[in-house]
Amino acid sequence: RLGRLTDPDWLKWLDDNPYAVRIKRAKLELASIIADLPPTAKFNIIAYNSKCTAWQTGLVFANDKHQAAAKKFIDKLEPRGETRTDLAIAKIFRENLEADTVYFLSDGYPTNDRGEAIDFNPLLEAVNHLNRFPRLTIQCLGFGEGAAQFLEPLAEQNAGTYRQIVGPPELKK
Repeated sequence: RLGRLTDPDWLKWLDDNPYAVRIKRAKLELASIIADLPPTAKFNIIAYNSKCTAWQTGLVFANDKHQAAAKKFIDKLEPRGETRTDLAIAKIFRENLEADTVYFLSDGYPTNDRGEAIDFNPLLEAVNHLNRFPRLTIQCLGFGEGAAQFLEPLAEQNAGTYRQIVGPPELKK
């Protein structure tokens, strides 16, 4: 059902690659969130690393067809680049204003294009400014060093909650 997530060769590669464990955990979490959406819910996926890529140009209904297509998109995500949280936040507010809830997954501290950690307080201020009229609820899920430092206040300031992703025992290194 989850394509490459169950491919034994790919899982072996994941076991040998500690950086890939993060993307596997994120994929499993994202697939679970989408699978739990009712068919009347609308959603989109914005994947980010050194750049941002939207799965669709706008929100789509969470029917079987779209959920299956979303799982294929998720399956193709690979670990590469930086944690450019700023790009993802900008894209969310630029392109998904009809949404009412955002699930924000991150594996670490926000970084710039050189991989250097950035001061996330200006980013939190920007979100507060951008979110004053659409009032999106931002639910945050994170793992990795530094994720909670940014995601806890992001969720708290936007009517959401933060949850630490704890993977299944076989994903822990």
